[in-house]
Amino acid sequence: MKKLITIILVAFSIMSCTKDKSSAYDVEEVFPSSEEMLAQFQKALDAGSSHWEAILNPNAGKTYNLYFQLAKDGKVPSLADLTVKSAKDTKAATYRLEGKATHASLIFSAGTYLDDILHKEGFRNVGADTSYAFESMKGDTLILRGNRFGDELKLISLKAEDVSKYETGMLRNTFGYLSEFFESRRFFYFIAEGNIPVQFIIDPETRSIRVLYVENKQLKFSTTDYAYGIEKIRLKTPLRIGSQIISDLNFDTQKKTFYLQKNQASRYDLLGASLPVIPLHIMLGEEVSPILSMPSPIFIEELPGWSTSFRDVWMEATNKLFSERSFYLLVMAFELNTKANILDLKLYFQRGSSIFLGTFPFSFEKTDAGVYTLKRLPFEAGSIPHANAEFIEPSVAGLIGLFPDKQYTIDYYDAGDNVIGQFKSVDQAELYFTGEFGSYFE
Repeated sequence: MKKLITIILVAFSIMSCTKDKSSAYDVEEVFPSSEEMLAQFQKALDAGSSHWEAILNPNAGKTYNLYFQLAKDGKVPSLADLTVKSAKDTKAATYRLEGKATHASLIFSAGTYLDDILHKEGFRNVGADTSYAFESMKGDTLILRGNRFGDELKLISLKAEDVSKYETGMLRNTFGYLSEFFESRRFFYFIAEGNIPVQFIIDPETRSIRVLYVENKQLKFSTTDYAYGIEKIRLKTPLRIGSQIISDLNFDTQKKTFYLQKNQASRYDLLGASLPVIPLHIMLGEEVSPILSMPSPIFIEELPGWSTSFRDVWMEATNKLFSERSFYLLVMAFELNTKANILDLKLYFQRGSSIFLGTFPFSFEKTDAGVYTLKRLPFEAGSIPHANAEFIEPSVAGLIGLFPDKQYTIDYYDAGDNVIGQFKSVDQAELYFTGEFGSYFE
């Protein structure tokens, strides 16, 4: 399972918020003639400080934060949030304005960080637009549209104090804030209104954020891309928390913590945790593998979290399977079909170089609190795994007998280097065991 930097939050209604690309602005109509459009564009540029924060949303995906200084002599130093280096070392190029019959454009020469922004589109790499048509404006923000790929570019005029933040390399600091904070603990969370758990997963490799939460007993999720800003992470698509819109993940340089701004007076600080806060029984088959595998502590690996009672039963089955059938018991795996409420209890056993599979079918019922009640199902005629299970059942009857008409919970277990799953018997408090997520053999 790919390791991600994870934050665990606690929930509220979170949805991706989608709008028309210009709907967040009171659009001023562009002028009908190219001369008027170009004059208005030039006026807008001249009204700015010549230093611009740029938010690039390529049509092919992702989002980026850039900095441009559009000097009057046509030169344009740039920064970008692609890497630590690109966030502190400027690249110099030129720009020009051009008026055509239908639009006025801002055109960048080769040499800006726009050249380094690439996306996969099928089997080819697609770059970012370098020519942008003036589309609309409001206050200190210009909206432009790429003439080739349709990329959206927002130019926001910077005040003097914000210019110095870019020019002194503060954009690069956010890379360090993110890695240091989210690598300090395995999971992160916060408590929001309603006390509903939410998981927040951030992946720097794909520049994406995924949030998961429980609503009406069902797992919900939302995904968005992000860009690095000055002491913040800017979300490409805002997340809706109830009636509240969240666009940024901010960093408090004094407390050294990331937080979401609830309103002007309060915020949600992120807190570290060793285990997720969304129950495992809700995550299984959705965000977590529905297979939990218990390897032999003799032949493969000894996992923590096995009770003496369970280990004794396992050892009895191991010894009898070998003495009566000449097989080595390697793995027991639980494979849950959470849609059909079917559980296959699989035993993998070996003789010589051959590994065999015996499958014992069960159905299950699950309460809202995550208590599973298991019911044995009959073997199916013609099924080789079922026939194998029937053949070895006399030797492993004690192990299989732990589950029919019994109740178990499944929860997380902190195994030190990773998180695994743990079954606990509701009927016998001394009976519990752990398993790793995923299959050893499939």
